Amino acid sequence: CDNNAVYVTGWSISTTRDVITIKYNTATGDTMWVKKYNGPFSGGDYGWAITNDANFVYVCGRASVGTPERQRYLVLKYDIATGNMAAGFPFIYSADTLNNEAHAIKVDILGNIYVTGQTNFNNLIASNILTLKVNSAGTLVWAKTHNASGNDNDNGVALGFDNAQTSLFVAGYGIRA
Repeated sequence: CDNNAVYVTGWSISTTRDVITIKYNTATGDTMWVKKYNGPFSGGDYGWAITNDANFVYVCGRASVGTPERQRYLVLKYDIATGNMAAGFPFIYSADTLNNEAHAIKVDILGNIYVTGQTNFNNLIASNILTLKVNSAGTLVWAKTHNASGNDNDNGVALGFDNAQTSLFVAGYGIRA
């Protein structure tokens, strides 16, 4: 949200499931732009979280890619005024895992993008928290996984910075079987 607009994301279903991102005028409620992202495969693309800075709107979720089809971290970056996709995006993280899904997104003052969620190496092993740092040009800087005690299903669901933006905090949960 900014002074003149509010942004929402999610997914829409027609012949495929696509990420949808909408910018609304806060004074009138009018739609300012609507963008859909339809990934390379038909399995389903989801928008889970959204944030913005003065110049861009950032969305994270998942994209279906590959053969066999797998879910991958997805980051979209739109120009705040026009809704046009920024150069270097979409960013799709293709870890060597079965399924990945980003559930939270945060941007620092330098335009670096942080996303967290879950990664699963196969259907027999519980998921781990996966957190990525992607630079403003859409290049992966680092990827970190965390497996909570008990080897349960873990999921990153929120991100935050300290006041100086020198430390990143990841909140999540683990489900005990």
